[in-house]
Amino acid sequence: MPTDLAGNQDFCTTHINVQDNNNTCGFGNIDEGEDEGEESKKVSVSGAIKMESNETVENVALMLASQQPEFPKYIYSNEQGEYTFNDLITQNDYTITPSKNDDYLNGLSTLDLILIQRHILGVKKLESPYKIIACDANSDDKVTASDLVAFRKLILGLTDKLANSDSWKFVDKSHQFADPTKPFPYQSSIGMGSLEHNVSNGDFVAVKVGDINASYQRNAQSNEAENRSRTSMMYASTALKAGETITVPFEVAR
Repeated sequence: MPTDLAGNQDFCTTHINVQDNNNTCGFGNIDEGEDEGEESKKVSVSGAIKMESNETVENVALMLASQQPEFPKYIYSNEQGEYTFNDLITQNDYTITPSKNDDYLNGLSTLDLILIQRHILGVKKLESPYKIIACDANSDDKVTASDLVAFRKLILGLTDKLANSDSWKFVDKSHQFADPTKPFPYQSSIGMGSLEHNVSNGDFVAVKVGDINASYQRNAQSNEAENRSRTSMMYASTALKAGETITVPFEVAR
């Protein structure tokens, strides 16, 4: 207790608010009124990425953004299309955004162009909002002839990628389309404000751009297709005469 030269004494009570803003100690901030020995709760966020057909999509890059200094963080979906962000400090805002940009031609064919053209002309409208999103080659949130031109250039080999779009688009699985026939705009990321608990349903629907007839092959580099070639052919011999037109039947050797 302090004492001055005249013998007067007094005291006061105060509180010290210690903040670990950079999470150097690994406990987060200790707010006034909290027990100084109490560790901030850590939670996780997980989900799965699948196509509309329920086929899983691997090697999707997922970015987790937050205002915390060590963010953003990145991970990739596994072979089952699953991902998990661990050790997230509660009471913070987080946003997950997926991306994948490879193999533009996988699943894209002239049949897709026909389906897109029929949709544009109103001959046969696409009923799935995800297929309509797949038609948008230039990311202008509509389906027009310019999308057909962009896909045609890819098929003809005039370009090797789309100028304004990745080869994949992603939609928050929980997103509700107000009008499925007009799916634009749509929610392409998942936001979590003041996260307080584990999240296990951070799911996305993956859309392969240009693949309208669902012909995308997950293992396009593998040789799983049936080999239909034959090493020999047989034909039925017949007597020939000069100037005579005949039909020679061929049969594939089995």
